[in-house]
Amino acid sequence: MRPGRRPYARAYRSRTRRLLERHLAAMLVTALVSMGALLLSYREVQISAGEMRARGAPAVQGVAATQLALLRAHKEAEGSMRSGIADVVGAGARYENQLAAADQGLSRLSDVQIDGDRGRGVLETVNGVLTSYSSSITPGAVKYVSDEPMQKEKFAEAETLLTRKGTGVVPRLDVLQGNQMTRIGTLTTMSPV
Repeated sequence: MRPGRRPYARAYRSRTRRLLERHLAAMLVTALVSMGALLLSYREVQISAGEMRARGAPAVQGVAATQLALLRAHKEAEGSMRSGIADVVGAGARYENQLAAADQGLSRLSDVQIDGDRGRGVLETVNGVLTSYSSSITPGAVKYVSDEPMQKEKFAEAETLLTRKGTGVVPRLDVLQGNQMTRIGTLTTMSPV
């Protein structure tokens, strides 16, 4: 009987060995696939981080800075009107500085915005409405200094152009900001691969 057991024992060992070799091969393939997926993910994260640093962050910060500068400029112009400085110097130097900062912000935004053609369209519209805003506030601060009702009307018109829901400069920039944040969300999420 011993001779009969040996072939069975060898066959049993060889089946076990083959099973272990298959498991080892499956583990090696799984390890290689996992390593490839990790390297692909790492590369994707590096590319996304570079685009975020170069364009995403400046675009989002640019919209916020431009909105802040526009709102500050308007407050400065109203402050000049209330304090009587407008009688002497118009809307004031602080208004001019803030408006210049907003113009620079819009120029930079046209270079770094990440919303494509839709974003360029929003910025073109914002520039047009901003020109109308200046056309309203400048006469209110310079031409109608002695005509208080007309001055208030011009300032109210300018504020409407700046803040009107849906069509004002600030709400349009909010739309651009929302679109850019969606784009950033797309950049920062991992793809299904």
